[in-house]
Amino acid sequence: MNLEKYIPFEEKKFRPHQKEAIEQTIGAIECGVETILVNAPVGFGKSILGYCVAKYFEELGDMSYIYTKTTFLQDQYLRDFKDIKTAMGRSNFDCLMAPTETCSFGKCKTISNFSCPVGAMIDEEITLKEPEHPFEENCPYWQQKYDAIVNPISILNYPYMIVDNMYLNHFPKRKIGIFDEGHGLESSLMSAFELTLTDYQIMYDLDQELEVKETVGEWIDELLKFAILYGKKAKETLEVHEKERYETRQEALEQCASFLQEDSSNWVFNATVKRSRGNETTVVTFKPVEIQEYTDVLFGKAEHKVIMSGSILKPDIFIDELGLDTDGFEYIEIPSIVPVSQRPIIRDYVGSMSRRNIDSTLPSLVAKIKEIADNHLCEKGIIHTFTYGINYKLYEQLKNDDRFMFHTQENRVAVTNEFKETDDDEGFILVSPYSYEGVDFPYGEARWQIICKNPYPYLGDAQVKARMHMDKINFCTDWGWCNRQIALVLSQMYGRTNRAVDDYSVTYILDSDIERAFGPASLVTDYFLEALEGYNYTTKLRVVDRNRIRSRGNNRENQLVIMDNIEKDELDTLEKLRQGYKRLPGGSYVEVKKAIDYLLKCGAIEYVKE
Repeated sequence: MNLEKYIPFEEKKFRPHQKEAIEQTIGAIECGVETILVNAPVGFGKSILGYCVAKYFEELGDMSYIYTKTTFLQDQYLRDFKDIKTAMGRSNFDCLMAPTETCSFGKCKTISNFSCPVGAMIDEEITLKEPEHPFEENCPYWQQKYDAIVNPISILNYPYMIVDNMYLNHFPKRKIGIFDEGHGLESSLMSAFELTLTDYQIMYDLDQELEVKETVGEWIDELLKFAILYGKKAKETLEVHEKERYETRQEALEQCASFLQEDSSNWVFNATVKRSRGNETTVVTFKPVEIQEYTDVLFGKAEHKVIMSGSILKPDIFIDELGLDTDGFEYIEIPSIVPVSQRPIIRDYVGSMSRRNIDSTLPSLVAKIKEIADNHLCEKGIIHTFTYGINYKLYEQLKNDDRFMFHTQENRVAVTNEFKETDDDEGFILVSPYSYEGVDFPYGEARWQIICKNPYPYLGDAQVKARMHMDKINFCTDWGWCNRQIALVLSQMYGRTNRAVDDYSVTYILDSDIERAFGPASLVTDYFLEALEGYNYTTKLRVVDRNRIRSRGNNRENQLVIMDNIEKDELDTLEKLRQGYKRLPGGSYVEVKKAIDYLLKCGAIEYVKE
């Protein structure tokens, strides 16, 4: 299989494991497998896998969608692969008929029944109009969307495609759907189905009070009442943009009311009061607890789904939570090509950073950050705070030091880009609660990073509480949703600063609460665990004396099986044992670390000294 011909770079050569993974993915699709999971760590080059798979099937006459979570990665695909087309929202283009406006506020959006001479005709298929004199080109918004619809390979981001599928359905079904950053699928789908109400908006639009209800069921009639009022506003409004806004709002309210009525146990709401500049605003947000029933809005566009990520923690659970068929999926796991020595993780704990302990730990945290920063005077670094609350506390302590760069929610992209553009040897430090996905810092852009806080989900969120409650009901607290979120974010944070086989960086962990993520119920990726100094993840084990085991019952049986694995099956490292158990259903593999710790303590096994 001559896959090298698809490589668009000057050097027609794959990185280690790439060609094998591409061949395995293509083979699974040709055998009729509907879902293929590709678990590949940082440095593997997942984008070239997705592109080569799409090019292979293009030669057979089949079309592909490539999806990603962020516009940052979307742009990266477009830079690397010139024959891919993309589609973006109206606000990114200037209207030819009203040059001072974007396409969001052009004549077709402001004048009722306006027929744009350079736009598109929408029937069962979308076609572009022949531009009329004096125009020589089509509307840039419709041109790029049309190109993405007809091109054999198109790159789209999750939010854009979900909204289009829900409300417009302009993109036809294709044979292949390649989902990059697959760990973000669930959160992207949940965000698409969320509905937010504010008392200010309801009063401004409808002249109605927003009265917070006690239960999900009580909201159904209220949402339908608001939907009817938005429908009336839409009929009374001549301005096209406002009319569409009212109609979209009406549809979203009706849809949410329908979900609450049909499946009230799967929906929760949060009601909060936000204060800003002396004003108070009541905000009510409705969210699904699980997303399985709604994922066809994205997956329905692809016959075969290739989901790629470096953070697929438990394949069978991952598939189930996305509402896909858990029978017969293909799981491909690729080892890291970046040597562990070039990406060490140092545990340098300063104490607990939990809500109850943060104030007492803060002085030690600040002192340690300064110490680490001084040790990297001429190297740029990242500080992952995880919350804006911690970010602000550090700002108050470090704002007078010019090396530290802080951002708000509003200027996050601008400050991040400014940081990336600074010279590598100037030693600037980006302090951020949200730089753990969608952006990377290769080579000199960051030679070190700090993880300040165990990324525990916010317990004040009704959705988080509901997910944790469901885990308890299903007896899966060890490997439940909350632990998976922690492991996912830790893995994403770690992967920001080392992106290639010739890159190097060091990661410091300062919150002692993170240590629990490496214990018996560890769900953190192998890529992370093998880099932990002192964890002995890849050190060989050998059996010393089975008679030293003093445990009873199931524990003893499990420990004896593990010792058999070490001796007979050559699963002689914690990594190999965990890999073997990881493929079993449910959470059985999480007990490996617990059993190994016991066997080492009682002297039944030992590490092999090099």
